[in-house]
Amino acid sequence: MDLLPELAKLLGLAGLTIGVFYLLYNKIITLPIFANVGSIGTFFIIVLMMILVFVLAAMVVVGPEKLNFIFGNFNQINQ
Repeated sequence: MDLLPELAKLLGLAGLTIGVFYLLYNKIITLPIFANVGSIGTFFIIVLMMILVFVLAAMVVVGPEKLNFIFGNFNQINQ
């Protein structure tokens, strides 16, 4: 029965990520810079935005305990 709360947490996070991506997409696609960039540049910007949102969501799912292994523990002073 431990699976249900974890599944609800992940699905809630996925929904939140999709919502954030949709709002960012609507705000970014209306910028006037895309008239100068062209279709290929717009495609790469949107793909980059998708990758960054995915990486941020993955870091939230992993949690701060596991990220200390990657980035180090900033709460303690190394001597």
